[in-house]
Amino acid sequence: MNQRNFFWICIFSIALSCGGENDASQNTVQIESNIDDATTKDSKKLRISENLLSEIKNSSEVLNGSLNIIDTLFLPIHGSVQDGFALMCKFESEKKNLLKTYVFDRNIEGYLMQKNAFDGILLGKDTLVSDYPRIMMRFVELYGKTDRYYYNCWFTFDHSLDRYVFDHCLSINKEGKGNSYFDVYISEAESSENQLITDNEVFSILEKNNYLN
Repeated sequence: MNQRNFFWICIFSIALSCGGENDASQNTVQIESNIDDATTKDSKKLRISENLLSEIKNSSEVLNGSLNIIDTLFLPIHGSVQDGFALMCKFESEKKNLLKTYVFDRNIEGYLMQKNAFDGILLGKDTLVSDYPRIMMRFVELYGKTDRYYYNCWFTFDHSLDRYVFDHCLSINKEGKGNSYFDVYISEAESSENQLITDNEVFSILEKNNYLN
């Protein structure tokens, strides 16, 4: 007996012991329906992601290059992900896997156009805004031989430039011993003057390292 059949027998037995025959039947059907719905939604999302990736590969030299994409993360920047999105790609390379983030927006002609390319990690977005929400990016800097800093920054969409631009640095983490991390800067705890100084310094670091393309 395979595990799937055994699972459904267990479900049926539990439902039967908790109520009458009709209740058991209804409970089992409901569980099956929920699993089928989840599977259908996941399959639909996968098809949409695959279609979008195929579409932008035809227009992006970077995504259509020699590096193999082994994983992706799509975050919509509009009501529908098909109208525009931030995309983080994990590329396979000889030394280590690379994470890069891109922003694509569909123009009035119906084509997905690349707006941004970041050498950074996509952490999330402002969920309170559905159209061009702020996006949170993380950038890693190796300072010296051993110190590693992580810059967590908000980016906002500039309609005049038609792209996402640096807004401010939310926090800075430093890597400690044993893969631990600790905060060295939290913007909310700083004065407006110190925030401005830090934002300028972080932005300079990001530009110097070509993290913003």
